[in-house]
Amino acid sequence: MCQPLMDGLDSIDCHCSVTITLQAHVTRLYQRAGIKGGSSHSGRRSFASKVLATTGDMETVAQLLGHTSIDCSQRYVDVDQATLEAMFAEAL
Repeated sequence: MCQPLMDGLDSIDCHCSVTITLQAHVTRLYQRAGIKGGSSHSGRRSFASKVLATTGDMETVAQLLGHTSIDCSQRYVDVDQATLEAMFAEAL
């Protein structure tokens, strides 16, 4: 379990600190790889979009992102027109 950073702070503050550190680390990895504009958020968006394009299932996307609701996951997904058309054609 996450311990508070200082007296009077709860585990949410600690969680935020760990999250910020992880985000900074992932951003540095993108920079070292020469990927411009890469961040933990952009990687999460790419992952979610690829899972949706592959499976066509938002529930799977939500589960893999650790969300309890599809509504939370929808903001991470970018689907282009060609992908939508292919998914529609396959559904028919």
